Amino acid sequence: MGSVMKGKLVILEIARLKEHEAVNEQHLEEMKEWLIRDGVQIDPIIVAKDYMVILDGHHRAKALKELGYSKVLAYVVDYYDEEIEVHSWREEERFTKEGVIEAALTGKQLPPKSTKHIVKDRPSCINIPLEKLR
Repeated sequence: MGSVMKGKLVILEIARLKEHEAVNEQHLEEMKEWLIRDGVQIDPIIVAKDYMVILDGHHRAKALKELGYSKVLAYVVDYYDEEIEVHSWREEERFTKEGVIEAALTGKQLPPKSTKHIVKDRPSCINIPLEKLR
């Protein structure tokens, strides 16, 4: 039996979103090149619905914005759903959902690639054409 999506797949205005992590400039430039080459946003970013905080996809959202797009495909979730987990990419660090939200709301961003969010029902390979994100 397949899992039922708990979140909602939507197109959001990038300007409404808040970032909890900074971006790596080299990876940002690579992301822009991939978007230009492919002409599609392959995977949606993940956004916490009550706060409009980007949980996953900072580089995709910023690359689209810098390329002149105003929208992004997003999977909007209830961040406090027990099936959504937050981990660290670094063994010595620990993060909480509250800490992620606080970083975004206060503007005190975490370093690039600090958090890793596990969203079990996240959609992938959507391939939305970039012209739909103008």
